[in-house]
Amino acid sequence: MKKLSVWSTVKESTIFTFANLGILGKLFLIPMVIECAAYMLQNSLSQSEEITPLALIPMFVLTIVVLLAESMGAPRWIQHYCKPKSSVSFFQLQKTEWTYFKYAIIVFSIIAGIITAGIALGSFLILLIAPQSELLNLDRTQAFSILVITSLSVLFLASLVVVCWVRLFFVFPATALSDSTGLKHAWKQSKPHLKKLIYLGLIILIFTLPASFFLGKANPIFIIIGVILINILGAISNICITKFYKNA
Repeated sequence: MKKLSVWSTVKESTIFTFANLGILGKLFLIPMVIECAAYMLQNSLSQSEEITPLALIPMFVLTIVVLLAESMGAPRWIQHYCKPKSSVSFFQLQKTEWTYFKYAIIVFSIIAGIITAGIALGSFLILLIAPQSELLNLDRTQAFSILVITSLSVLFLASLVVVCWVRLFFVFPATALSDSTGLKHAWKQSKPHLKKLIYLGLIILIFTLPASFFLGKANPIFIIIGVILINILGAISNICITKFYKNA
């Protein structure tokens, strides 16, 4: 089994992606149009900065739409990498795509659940130190304690999210290639590559998070740029993950 280097994998995946931009554009044209429309609509509805359960509904719907749009192109992009084709169709949403979408929803729900639980636990610990009525009148000891708890909670939560996220990476190429899979199987398969997958996951986040800032802008041009960047980075990431999956 050939040992894969993270940086060489990223380099090779980037070269392949830009060498196949025509195929990539065709596979993701309709998904990108859907994503652009969804982000523009969501931004137009998000007039209030106050976060309430009701305000979270458009964000939840947006996530579902974006994951569905991604599932239209990502499986066939992975298939194209494994078995390159001279041409592809613009649109496909069949069994493989629906299964890919199902796992995307499950993984997103797991990550969102971890984040929600972490925030709730952190808030509970802070309120134990200082009740809400005293938050504006903290002494130095209380303020320092809250700072330490907040910092450790964020660090622990971020680490837990990244580890859980990368341990489930392999469910996506396995689904795209119609291999036997499941969350438990993907978790087990990724274990030998854990350190490198965490490294890869951090690289993906470092490049994806700045690009995602475009998506929150009101200007449609910024949203279009953001969607294009996110999809190119996603395509590169999918190939990187597939390379490690094929090497597992």
